[in-house]
Amino acid sequence: MALFIAGFAIAWIYLPGGGLSVTGGSVGEAHQVLGTIVMGLAGLQVIIGFVRPAPDNEKLRPTWTLLHHNLGRLSILVAWATIYLGIVIAHGSPTYGYSYSVWIVAMAVVMGSLVATDIVLTVMRARSAARDKAAAAQRSADKEAAFGGDGAGGARLLTDASARGRGGAQRGGGGHAVKVLASGDSEEPR
Repeated sequence: MALFIAGFAIAWIYLPGGGLSVTGGSVGEAHQVLGTIVMGLAGLQVIIGFVRPAPDNEKLRPTWTLLHHNLGRLSILVAWATIYLGIVIAHGSPTYGYSYSVWIVAMAVVMGSLVATDIVLTVMRARSAARDKAAAAQRSADKEAAFGGDGAGGARLLTDASARGRGGAQRGGGGHAVKVLASGDSEEPR
């Protein structure tokens, strides 16, 4: 966070056109405004990251995730435009000796890798969520099958006293008898 603030302060105070004196005319003014917006969005992302709700908070977490992801994407798009305007300003300077293609290729590689990373992470997150959902459904089905439940009440567990009166299994030596009855089983002795 300290480097973030220091970098912004250096750009605002010490670079040509920083602060209130803008170089580059209307393009320079747009670059300065957009640069300030990008820095504000980046700072907001850091703050939002610190107030992240717990993953099991089903009320706030989806809204937070949507805000955080889309604010990050917006930051990247505005940064892209700001960088391009900076290239235009630099290209107009008499000391600038490279063609636009050098900057455009470099910017396309960096921004393209950011977009590709976002797509890959989104796909991986969706697959992980689908696997988690399928695993939870399988665990639920396995649990129901293990206890012979039919979905309308599941299995009933009878302990020591109730099992003795209903013909349940008994063990000697002070142990507890347990009888598992499926929903359709009778509790009466046979």
